[in-house]
Amino acid sequence: MSADVDLFGEYLRRKSAAAFRRLAQSRRAEIYTICFQTVPDRQLAEDAAQEVLLLLLARAESIDPEHLSGWLVSTARLVAKAIRRKHAAQSALESRPHPHPHPESSDDDPGENPQRLAALAEGMAQIPPDARKLIQRHYLEGASHAQLAREIGLTRAAARKRLSRAVAQLRASPAVRALEHRAD
Repeated sequence: MSADVDLFGEYLRRKSAAAFRRLAQSRRAEIYTICFQTVPDRQLAEDAAQEVLLLLLARAESIDPEHLSGWLVSTARLVAKAIRRKHAAQSALESRPHPHPHPESSDDDPGENPQRLAALAEGMAQIPPDARKLIQRHYLEGASHAQLAREIGLTRAAARKRLSRAVAQLRASPAVRALEHRAD
């Protein structure tokens, strides 16, 4: 690991991007493994490992090169635990039922309610194309959050957030809001 200490020292002295890149490549597998032990999900572990490297970059000046290995291990564990907690909380929120269910908004096929189907179709036409595509890919075609993330070039958490915003846009569309008001 003295080579890593030398690379880190070179990065600190010269702000050498090449030295940091070699250091990151050298330690990436170890950091990922530590994160994966805490968060047994490949995408979340990869997100955690990337966050550790970003923290290393941001806090490099305050880290003693001789303690680099210990800093990386402890930071990887802390970041992975934080991501695991955040993911668990997010999953719990997503699994909760809608707080104000309407008689017409069941989990059944929307085709069973022509009014609802028409309102959803009109609402989909009223939202931006990128939001419409996310909703179609996830809810109609069954694309997972991980698949959406790869398609749009974001992390899974960011893709999940974009999808959540797209659904909020659909719910806020005049056609869907009108349907909800009729149900009240």
